[in-house]
Amino acid sequence: MVEISKGKERLEQDSRTEPIIGAAIEVHRQLGPGLLESTYEECLCHELHLRRIRFQRQLDLPVLYKGLSSTVDTAWIYWSKIPYWSN
Repeated sequence: MVEISKGKERLEQDSRTEPIIGAAIEVHRQLGPGLLESTYEECLCHELHLRRIRFQRQLDLPVLYKGLSSTVDTAWIYWSKIPYWSN
């Protein structure tokens, strides 16, 4: 973790944040705006793979919202113990 001081606030930044955001920015630079989310998702997965950033794609995520228990299947998980490719 890297601590960043901003006024009185101290923000913690995970060292993995910059490469992941950099991959997303690269995809957007190459494709531009206005495409379907699925297009950006596919290209981001490819970019993460090229950068050897481990991830899993579209995992089920349990959600509790105001008493409603549900499962959302649109979660992206970065995890250091999974293969470099997605499911």
